[in-house]
Amino acid sequence: MFVATALITATLLTSSASSDEKPTHEIRAQDIKVVAHIRSYDPRVLYNELRSLQPNPWAGEPWRWPAIMAAVTGMSLSTNPEPPARFSDEKSWRDYVAGKDYRGALHLGSFTAQCRAGQVVPRAGHADDGSYASYTSVSSDHDLGYTRYLVAGPVRLFGDGEAIPESNFRQGTTGGLTRGGQCLAVTERRAVRMSTLAQDSTFPLYGIDAPYIWIVATNEICCDGTRTVTVNRSTFPTHRLYLDGELVDEREQADWGRFIVSGGEKGRRYDAAHAQRVPAGQGMQVVSRVVVQDEMVVAAR
Repeated sequence: MFVATALITATLLTSSASSDEKPTHEIRAQDIKVVAHIRSYDPRVLYNELRSLQPNPWAGEPWRWPAIMAAVTGMSLSTNPEPPARFSDEKSWRDYVAGKDYRGALHLGSFTAQCRAGQVVPRAGHADDGSYASYTSVSSDHDLGYTRYLVAGPVRLFGDGEAIPESNFRQGTTGGLTRGGQCLAVTERRAVRMSTLAQDSTFPLYGIDAPYIWIVATNEICCDGTRTVTVNRSTFPTHRLYLDGELVDEREQADWGRFIVSGGEKGRRYDAAHAQRVPAGQGMQVVSRVVVQDEMVVAAR
C-alpha cells in the first residue's frame, strides 16, 4: 500500500449564511484510470505450468498437449505493448483508448464532497436519499477491451470483448456514505471476456471455456482529509493504476494455470450470463491525505 501526504492550499467557501448551515470545506477525490493488458510472456512457461497442475484436467489426454501448446503460443502473439507511464491530459487518455491495444480500460473521474462538522453533507438542491448522487456528481467511462489478433507484420485486427450481463456481475457506478457519514465512497465495477471469435478458436484446444476478467475500483474521500483508492481485480491480466494521470501502482498477471482452468466445467460452453469469473488477484490501495485545520476549507488541486 502506497501512502502519500500532501499539504493543500486552503480556500474559504464564501456564503452569506452562517457556518453551521453551509459546508465549511470541500475534499476532492483523485481521478482514477485502470488499464488491463496482457504483458509479453514466454509460452513455454505457461505450458509447463499447465502441465504441472494438480489435479490436471487434461490427465489421460496426451493428444491434447500439442493443441494446448498451440493455444498458449497463439495468445503470446496477441500480447499488448506496455501502456504509457502517464496520461498528461484527457486527450492522451482518449487517444490511448481509441488505439484498442489493451484488454480493458476503466475511468472514474474526480469528484468532491462537501463537509460540515466532520460529516459529508448533501450538495445544494439535493435531498439526502442515501445515494452518492445526493452528495456529488461523478463521471465515468469504460471500454470492454479487445482481443488482439496478429495477422501479418504490423497489421493488427481487434475483436471486441464480450460484455458480461448484469445478472452475472453487478456493473456500473454505485456509492454512498461510509464510516458513519464521515466519508463518501464511489465504486465502478466492470467485467469482460475475450471476443467470441477467440472463444471459438481456443475452446477446441483447451476444452475449457473463456472466463471473464474484472475490475472493481473504489474512491473514498473523508472529511478529515483522508483519500483512499482501492482496486480489486482478477489475477489475470496485468493491471495498471493511474491517479490524476500518473502511474502509481501495477499488479503483474499471475496464476496462469488457475486463469486457464477457471473457465468452468471441462467440455462445457457457457453463454455470457453464466460465464465463470477469473479468481481474484492481489489488489492495489493508495492512501493520500490533505490537511484540514479548524474546519478551514481544503480544496484539492
